[in-house]
Amino acid sequence: MALAILALYELQLVLLPFVCAAVVSYICWPVIGSAAAATRLPRALVATAAFLVIVGFGALFGWVGVPPFAREVAIVLGNLQGTIEHVVRGAVGAESVTVLGQQMSAQDLARQATAALWDVLSTPRLIAVLAGTTLGAGFGLMLTLVLLFFFMVSGDVIVHGLLRLVPPGTASS
Repeated sequence: MALAILALYELQLVLLPFVCAAVVSYICWPVIGSAAAATRLPRALVATAAFLVIVGFGALFGWVGVPPFAREVAIVLGNLQGTIEHVVRGAVGAESVTVLGQQMSAQDLARQATAALWDVLSTPRLIAVLAGTTLGAGFGLMLTLVLLFFFMVSGDVIVHGLLRLVPPGTASS
């Protein structure tokens, strides 16, 4: 049991696209079935249309939401010391505080925090980790989209195949 939990923990990033695609497909399943029955179109065609609608909404969200978010991040990072100072002033007030035996103002704390943060963020190892994470997230997104399309179009075949794997008579009374 512990080995299975360890394996699932280690595979969590690999399994995430499968789980996300399966959940969205499961949520869309009744709508696709009803639309296919009402229009008398093939289920695969209705599932493809539903997939395109989902991808369209995702693209619209990215087109509308990402630029303002990127602007806000640029503003915060452009004046990082001022942002940290504003937060510190809100937490400790305008007077000085004692930190490790030294009197420090909000400006001093912000200057120290900014310097420490830039030291951490400028290490080549962290930059490599961030680049790898970005590449992995992009691959995960593409895998999720491919799996979502596959699950939406042939979900019934997958469910029937999985049910055939369950031995008969294993249900407890």
